[in-house]
Parts: sequence; structure tokens; C-alpha cells
Amino acid sequence: RLQGDWSSDVCSSDLLGTLIASLSGMVHPGRPAAPEASRDFMVGRWQVEQTIGLVGAEGVRSVSGGTEVTYQEDGKFIGSEFINETGQKNLYAGHWDFTRLSKDTFRLKVAFDNQNIWEGVFQIVDRDRIHNIEANYDSHRVK
Repeated sequence: RLQGDWSSDVCSSDLLGTLIASLSGMVHPGRPAAPEASRDFMVGRWQVEQTIGLVGAEGVRSVSGGTEVTYQEDGKFIGSEFINETGQKNLYAGHWDFTRLSKDTFRLKVAFDNQNIWEGVFQIVDRDRIHNIEANYDSHRVK
């Protein structure tokens, strides 16, 4: 019991539990708060780098490349696919939609101007990296 407050049913273990609960929600200095899945989180430029198999006259060969997409606040996106070894670059655009699935996971749906649709489920790793759970690759924010 608290000293001098006999009407109180508060004991030291209750106070300790309250203190621990309040401290666990604090942001530690020097460590940014973990980002939560939100539409605002996705706005910006994201890049995926991958090694892929390219089929040509000489057969299949591994090449490096990837995609870079800028997700705009108005729901539009612009992007490109690139292959480093050939210099080939394809541009595309369309609209994107965001669905929050939990605090750190979300579904991203993109509808290309050519009517193709792509969807993926992502988990937030940190402020600048997300992981595609279904296809097992990471995308990094480009600053």
C-alpha cells in the first residue's frame, strides 16, 4: 500500500506493472519508431535488384537488372525495368492501391496503363526496406 493513503488499494506491484507498460511504448533516443503499414509509407521511389534468366539465341544466361518505381500520393505510379548487361529499359505507368493487412504487412496492387494487374503482399523490414512475402525478395527505398 502507499504510505499514508489507507483508502488506496494500490500496491507496489501495480505501480511497477504500470511503469513497465508505459516504458515499453516509449521511443528510445537514437532509434526511430518502427514504421507502420500505411499508404503514406509507400509514397516515394522503390527499387528491386535481381538476377534473372534471359532467353536469347545463345540460350539462357543470367543477367542482372531490376525495377524502379515511384509511387505518387495521387495513386499514380511511374517506373522502369532494366537489364544492366544489355542496357535495355522498359518504361511503364499506371495506378496503385494499398490495403493494410496488419501493423507491418500490406497488399500492394498495381494496375498498369496496358490493363495488366500485379499484386503482392509485403512486410515492412525497416523504414527503407520491405519484403515480398509471396515472391521472397526485398525492395529498397531510393533516396
